[in-house]
Amino acid sequence: MLSSSEFGFVIDAIDIEKLKYFNSDGSERETVMVWVESRADKRFWSVFLPDSDRYSFDLKIADEFVSEDGVVATGCKRLMALKNKKEIILGKHNIFCLDSDDDFLVSLYDPAIRAGHGHIYYTNIHSIDNAFLHPSHADRVLENLTACRLVSLKFKPSDLLNEFSSDVLEMVKLLSFSLKYMPDVGIPFRKELQCEMASLKTIEIDQPLSTSEIYQQFQTKISDLITNLQTEIEKSEKQRYTEFEKVVMGAGLNRSNAYLFIRGHDMFEMVVSIFERISKDLRGREVTRIKKAYAKPGDAINAVHKEWSEFGHSLKISFYTANLKIDFFCETLDSIQRDYG
Repeated sequence: MLSSSEFGFVIDAIDIEKLKYFNSDGSERETVMVWVESRADKRFWSVFLPDSDRYSFDLKIADEFVSEDGVVATGCKRLMALKNKKEIILGKHNIFCLDSDDDFLVSLYDPAIRAGHGHIYYTNIHSIDNAFLHPSHADRVLENLTACRLVSLKFKPSDLLNEFSSDVLEMVKLLSFSLKYMPDVGIPFRKELQCEMASLKTIEIDQPLSTSEIYQQFQTKISDLITNLQTEIEKSEKQRYTEFEKVVMGAGLNRSNAYLFIRGHDMFEMVVSIFERISKDLRGREVTRIKKAYAKPGDAINAVHKEWSEFGHSLKISFYTANLKIDFFCETLDSIQRDYG
């Protein structure tokens, strides 16, 4: 593995390929340098890039690169800047693994958006945070975390995720299109969506979604946003939007997976906030039960607090061994397997 002190001003895939002649174990295993956006991305992508007899993957974050400009930074923009300055020269042995952010759906319609992006593997969903929210996975995590059957809850993670995803499908298409082709229109609408998602953090956890006043208000607001954004797009881009919509729906975008294209940080934060409240409520009930059952409940209560992890942390940690099939991201994994399998 290479340390940051071993980097010159240019990291070229051709030079990395030659490292196989200097392996300490005497093998000719080829090193592949993998540049990712953050430490969290390093953990995520390492699961899907296991070392093999032929390849060894060395994952690096942008701030590990020693650049001429002296800037120390993480993120996609920093990596792309280093690529554009030709300080990182991509190839089979020097690759990027990045979040797609808002680009994937529009790239289906306009492949030129990813022209010149060879040796870059994208999530094909907004970000890794969306992957953690696989509905059945979220259900299992909450059930294991709380040791409670989810049938006893008014609603479970998959109920919220499936309902939310269905409700925002049209918004996802409209936003994806407008952020690319009408950003002055799309950006304010995305901010409004983010505000409405934030309002769901206070949703009533003691009643089903079907009778939740807060969720009903969210649905009404989203419906209004959809109508208003459709109107704006139809003023000048009706034909192109119709073509775009046909392409993305044909590629598999649907009511069950639309949540994958909502900004990942907002999506993850909203869902975790709600079910962390539910988790704490269940923990409180268990503590109350223990207090009634034990003459000296201190040790038993401490045990409950020690074993009761945070929902968001548990979602991420358990994801890495869950072997989940994530729509669209599977295509990326297939590409990696073809290239390095």
